Amino acid sequence: MAEKDTQTPKNSRQARVDLKADAILDASRVVFPFGLILGKATLDRLAPGQILELLIMGRETCNNLLIILARSGDQVLAREAQREGIRLWVQKGSGHFR
Repeated sequence: MAEKDTQTPKNSRQARVDLKADAILDASRVVFPFGLILGKATLDRLAPGQILELLIMGRETCNNLLIILARSGDQVLAREAQREGIRLWVQKGSGHFR
């Protein structure tokens, strides 16, 4: 499944991604690098195929997390920039590192 990258209009919630998450983590107030560590640790507790909805703050955290996820075999299903931060929907992979 290809990653869906959406931009939410400032006055609308209609463009929101509609994916059912098995777990939700708001790490938007966690300082770098602990936000990405917490996000990956939460994802690691899920079973393969399950989805984590993750809210993080900052492009640096997002970019580093995307690299970690790609290398660990997890898949970003969607990414949405919001006022509160960047929301990612990540599907847990099989755990095989690349």
